[in-house]
Order: sequence, then structure tokens, then C-alpha cells
Amino acid sequence: MAIILLVYKYLLAGFVIGFVFALNHVGLPVISGDFPVDRLTLQTYTTRNVNGAFGRWFWGVLAYQTEHHLWPGISWHKLPIAAKITRDFCQQHGIIYNEATPRECFIDSVASLKRFRLQRQCSSR
Repeated sequence: MAIILLVYKYLLAGFVIGFVFALNHVGLPVISGDFPVDRLTLQTYTTRNVNGAFGRWFWGVLAYQTEHHLWPGISWHKLPIAAKITRDFCQQHGIIYNEATPRECFIDSVASLKRFRLQRQCSSR
């Protein structure tokens, strides 16, 4: 019984982490190594923070994905402060800062996967 619970726990945890990761990244631009970009722009273009009460609860500290990538060593309880500073800085300098509700993340990710599927189908013909 203990082994079954352990396997279930890891399967569930893997699904949740995969779901969180996908919604934080899928649907956002992919930047190749040939595209010269600074670290701040790279992270704000290719990651997305999740807002709203449910998003902050379900995603936990990964709701602050952009700041997690910019400062991986920052203490988790300082991420909301870092997010406000980052958001304000990006707004002042005209840098895209991706933030969305869980619903918006899901809709954008599904639409992106559908576009990818259609591109693959067209290219394989």
C-alpha cells in the first residue's frame, strides 16, 4: 500500500509541475541563439507570471516565474516585491512583461499547441 501511495504522489506531483511549467512557458516566443537579446528581455519575453488568488495559491512561488528566472537564488518570500520592481521597471522602459490569469494562460497555451499541430500537419504533407 505504501508503494502505491508513493507512486501516486510522484505521478500527481509530476503532473502538477508539468502543468505549471507548461502554462508558464507554452505560447510565448522562442528565441534562438542567433537573436541578440539581454538577459532581462529574454526572461520577460519567454516566461509568464500568473496572477489572481487561485493562480498565486496553485502555482505557489512559481507564479513569479519571471523573477524566479532572473534571480534564482532570491528567497521565495521576496518574490512579490521583486515582481513589483521588475514590472515597474519594464513598464518604464517599454519592455514586455508577461502576466496573466490561470484561465488566460490555459487558453493561450492550448491555442499555441493547436497552431503548432497545424504547422506540423502542413509541413508533413
